[in-house]
Amino acid sequence: MLRTQEMDEHWIASIDASFIPKSGKITEGIGYFYSGCTSKVQRGLEMSLVSVVDLKANTGFSLLAKQTRVEQDQTSPEKNKIDQALDQIRECSADLRQLKIHDLVANAWYSKEKFVNGVVEEGFNMIGKLRQDAHLKFLFTGKYTGKGRPKKYDGRVKFTDLRRFTKTEMPKEDFDLYSKVVWSHSMKREILVVVLRNRGEKKKILALLYTTNLSTSPVDVLQKYRARFQIEFVIRDAKQHTGLNHSQARTLVAIENHFNQSLIALNLLKIEDQQQAPKRIQKVISFASWRRRKFNQHLAKIVFCMFGSEANKKKIKQVIENIGCYGAISA
Repeated sequence: MLRTQEMDEHWIASIDASFIPKSGKITEGIGYFYSGCTSKVQRGLEMSLVSVVDLKANTGFSLLAKQTRVEQDQTSPEKNKIDQALDQIRECSADLRQLKIHDLVANAWYSKEKFVNGVVEEGFNMIGKLRQDAHLKFLFTGKYTGKGRPKKYDGRVKFTDLRRFTKTEMPKEDFDLYSKVVWSHSMKREILVVVLRNRGEKKKILALLYTTNLSTSPVDVLQKYRARFQIEFVIRDAKQHTGLNHSQARTLVAIENHFNQSLIALNLLKIEDQQQAPKRIQKVISFASWRRRKFNQHLAKIVFCMFGSEANKKKIKQVIENIGCYGAISA
């Protein structure tokens, strides 16, 4: 379905997890997961979603949703969440390559050695976020003295002193970017770290971003990480408009089918909305209006059929199209 879109270098992939409320005792995979809405751990299900994001149109499309599996008993141990997330990326890797996607963007929870190295092994660049107390070291670039083991590092990175970083001014923002290739102690690899520092008197560090692509620009890292939040909107819209939370299934296969069908319905609606635009532009999609249009058109077709009229006639099609906009928020 997504192959019908114009695929180019302005697309990225993203992964995130979301809490799904679920009651009962015998639902497969039910357990305790963190809910961002309530900021606490709750009993229910968790969905892991891989999506693709169009940077030009600034909108996201779901690719594959999986249910997070939990260990039910000691006789059938499950993989941990990092292993499951990596398996999901591997399952999607062929589709991502076919869509010409090279970058995977994720939040700070995924900034772990096993996940980052696994993503790189699959041939993708990882873009993510670090804690502000991350253990980073400068790489030693001096000459070898000829005695002993060659020096690899040149001290720990302290973000109170950014003189060794390359500054990139952001005229339209209230912060500037500082970038440097450093060694990550937690991920055991070289990364390009991008520091967002406020221009105010206190010069507060706003965020630490990073990428495994050492040759990319800091501005691209910032743009792609900002686009990551489109996956949050995909999950939100599916919960509000296409019934993502409304499954009564109990088996893992049925639950995952419901997740993906709900998200596919959202994809189809977005594609139809984009097809009505003259070109790929950033625009706000009103799903409430689309639901109203679809309901009105469906009701109009039923009425015409009851009167013995064929809904595929040209004049009736035009009437149904006009009736569809009745009560919609946007035209």
